[in-house]
Amino acid sequence: RIFVLTEAVAEVVGPWDPPDELADSARVAVAVAINNAMIGDSAHAEMLRAVLRRLGPGESDPRIAAQVVIMQSFDPTDGEAFVERLRDYADSEDHHLALSALLFLGFGLENMGDPSGARDAVERALLMVEPADGPWSRAILHTQAGQLAMQLGRVEEAVAHARAALPVLERLRAI
Repeated sequence: RIFVLTEAVAEVVGPWDPPDELADSARVAVAVAINNAMIGDSAHAEMLRAVLRRLGPGESDPRIAAQVVIMQSFDPTDGEAFVERLRDYADSEDHHLALSALLFLGFGLENMGDPSGARDAVERALLMVEPADGPWSRAILHTQAGQLAMQLGRVEEAVAHARAALPVLERLRAI
């Protein structure tokens, strides 16, 4: 649903220079818009990437900084280069950058026809999740891992991942 707003976000946020107290909110909004531009509106992705480059990753929240770094790297015209950057980020010593990169690497590899590689990335991310990452991080990874396991015909594995994810998704009202 949100990907239809990519153009509007690009037009409104593109020329805007947010005050310091709104910079993180702007970073999140633009990163989410770029993430959704991956789905269907790559025409405005470059304008949004330019906004992120201008804002930079910031220093107040390492999760936001990780998303900004990753979304700055997204190039709708070169998926393979983006996947290679994600592989590099996945090896980062920055926990948040590595964890986010592995999640996006899972999506990227799946979209490129490599569900086994995607599953490996997601399973690696699951091993990295810490309690401080919150319940959503583990749940979204279990959801993705379950879906990939089904693609690969690993039904019991898929069921185990679904059972791990469902209580959190229900509690967060995400289903």
